[in-house]
Amino acid sequence: MTGPPKGVGWSNPTIILNPAAGSEGARASEAVPGRKGVRGTRMVKLIIDTVNFVTRISGILAGFMLTALMLLNSYAVVRRYGFNRPVDWILDLSEFLMVASVFMGTAYILHTEGHVTVDLIVAKLSEKTRHFLYLVTMFCVSIFTFFLTWKTWELAWDNVDAVTESISQFPLFPAYIIVFYGSLLLFLQSIIKIYTRFKGKDGM
Repeated sequence: MTGPPKGVGWSNPTIILNPAAGSEGARASEAVPGRKGVRGTRMVKLIIDTVNFVTRISGILAGFMLTALMLLNSYAVVRRYGFNRPVDWILDLSEFLMVASVFMGTAYILHTEGHVTVDLIVAKLSEKTRHFLYLVTMFCVSIFTFFLTWKTWELAWDNVDAVTESISQFPLFPAYIIVFYGSLLLFLQSIIKIYTRFKGKDGM
């Protein structure tokens, strides 16, 4: 095996960089976000997508609950006035479905911007002012729903074994849990609205 010529040793090739190109490369590397920033953005997007997905499912379930509420009340009317045989558990179940449909559907309405708004005065304001008022409104909603979530959890925990005073003795804990769940979902949606408005987006 022959080695390199005399006076010449094996060495790694030396790459000479253009100073101008090097400075541009440095600026480009600074512009690229780090791994932590990318991971953080992906995590936030994953959380938002998950909350929005759960919100949409809850909205669909709320619609089914309203349909079930209508059918149950129709059944109760037929049993009472058609056959003179009233059902004692219809009232408790109807109240539960009514509460559940409201609290499971409220976050969905906020997610889809379906709440009724009166923009008689707001429509005449500048876009920046409307943006500011929207953020103030969502901030107030987030504060209210935060305390609502906290108190409904305490209420649910204190009524684990509670039942209604009617003949059916329907358990109250599921209703309180639904109220807590809906309040929590509404709180998360208000936070998402604030975040997306700060990011200059209507949703993610």
